[in-house]
Amino acid sequence: MNVTMAVLDLRGREEECGASPVHAAINALRLLKAGERLEVLTSVREHSFTLAQWARKNGFAVHVEEHGREARLVFEKAS
Repeated sequence: MNVTMAVLDLRGREEECGASPVHAAINALRLLKAGERLEVLTSVREHSFTLAQWARKNGFAVHVEEHGREARLVFEKAS
């Protein structure tokens, strides 16, 4: 099985003006096709919580690994 995975690095983007890093991640998740994965890297705990909750409510499998302030979230679009 061939699985496509993209990576979105939100680390260091917490003070960005304009669209929030969380909205950027949600927009990327909306573009996934069934079976595709998105890996999101963040250093903001609220990003992890918000994205994981949104994804679960919208039919994504979510795997979260936390290492100190850093988190790695892997989302997979349900088929």
